[in-house]
Amino acid sequence: MAIAKVLILGAGPAGLSAALALSKLSTDAEPLEIHVFELRSQPQPIGSSVNLTPLALRYLDHLGAGAGLRRRGVPVRAIDIVSFRSGRQLGSMWGGVDAMRARRADVVEALLEVLRENAPAVCLRMGMRVVAIREKSGGDKVSLEFEGGEVVDGDLLLGCDGLHSAARTLYVDPHRPKTYTGSAVAHGLARLQAAEKISLRLSDGRPALRDTTVVVGGRGALLATYFEPSRETVCLTAVANVPEVVDESVDSWRTLAGDQDAIKRDVGELFRTSGVEGIVELVENCDRWSLLPVYTLPLEGAWHKGRVLLLGDAAHAVRLSFPSVFSVTHQPSFRYQPLQIPQLI
Repeated sequence: MAIAKVLILGAGPAGLSAALALSKLSTDAEPLEIHVFELRSQPQPIGSSVNLTPLALRYLDHLGAGAGLRRRGVPVRAIDIVSFRSGRQLGSMWGGVDAMRARRADVVEALLEVLRENAPAVCLRMGMRVVAIREKSGGDKVSLEFEGGEVVDGDLLLGCDGLHSAARTLYVDPHRPKTYTGSAVAHGLARLQAAEKISLRLSDGRPALRDTTVVVGGRGALLATYFEPSRETVCLTAVANVPEVVDESVDSWRTLAGDQDAIKRDVGELFRTSGVEGIVELVENCDRWSLLPVYTLPLEGAWHKGRVLLLGDAAHAVRLSFPSVFSVTHQPSFRYQPLQIPQLI
């Protein structure tokens, strides 16, 4: 009895979801052997909070990760839209659709929890850097060569390794270069227990933040949201224009994010005149800022070749499609261009 061997690059949401979904297809009559290879030596808290729609939650429930994720995240009854100028609520989106919000890292951890406990057919290996991808003679196998010389053969390779995908750049579509958009998503966390008197208020005194709120208007838009059950921490999200990046390494972006005071100063300045009370105080209480560079890929690229298939950002990349809704008149005090914050959902 031949055992089909599936190789997966990337242990993020796409790679782990694919591994768990395939493990459900493995039977005694038609067994699958699934190997997941992750570049990083351990799971990283990359990204910020994510909004999970009912369809996403149904899929996670099918994989067995829904219950674990619900313990880590918070339900969202709606996304409230609030006016920057007047401080009044303009309306809401996605009300009553049984959505929830959680950290991307918690999505990964919930999937890993199921993989460790209920997916014996899946083998996860961390710290594995691919240097070459080849199809074997005859085209019946695909071969991965890793840094250090180890070679692993399989029947199918799924490239779930994100925007900087080795599966895409080394094999499927090496002539489809990613393009830096000039923007980076800035995330910060404000711990409310450290500032109990800080709260966002509408102009009529009612709470401005119930689950997830977007403040929009002439000077921009800012997303504020709860994302964990205690609701003691608020995640703020903005977009910074960073027109020049020396290199694309993680260390380079960490260096750019190192000027925490300057980021807080600029975001606070944008919303200093807002009719929503408490924004500046919340921003000033926000720490642990991180920057996630935003790239795009040219349209109509290849998403498969031979026995290699791309999934998720490896194929289509994250795309900022929100229009800019304001211009900035103040001069930033740090080396970025003025912050531009699109309408974030």
